[in-house]
Amino acid sequence: MSDGIIITFAFTCSLILHIVIHRVLLKQGVVTIKSVRVYIIGLAILIISFLNNMLLLPLSSFVLYGLITLVMYAYYLGLCHPAETPAGMILRAFARKKTQTLTELTRLFTVQGLLWNRIDQLVVAGLVSRKGERFFVTAKGGFIARCIWVYQKFFNRLLGG
Repeated sequence: MSDGIIITFAFTCSLILHIVIHRVLLKQGVVTIKSVRVYIIGLAILIISFLNNMLLLPLSSFVLYGLITLVMYAYYLGLCHPAETPAGMILRAFARKKTQTLTELTRLFTVQGLLWNRIDQLVVAGLVSRKGERFFVTAKGGFIARCIWVYQKFFNRLLGG
């Protein structure tokens, strides 16, 4: 039982530190996903304490911390990702006005909103690089694309958004 309390405390401290760092950076106009690296610090403190015999935790405690961190990371990515899906755009339009015509719904979608804004977001995130009029996937972008592909294959979800 105390193992769970120690892991929960370490994760909670990392979470609070992550929120503080994120908000400070946001006030400075910096939007970055790198603030989640604070969870690695929490894990490092746990490991150092374990190696110095300050904590007697089973290996499963470290696995639990890692799994909780991965869930938090996925949740953070889902909430903070700037792109909005077309389905989300339609639902938001219905939230503003309960009845929509087909013309009103098609006006939601422009080349700028559906294509160029998303390409710019991929370039800023470092997932795609641009050289003139040509775009290239980066190593990070390729990794994420493979992860999405594996997820889609695993859950038989070949279409999205």
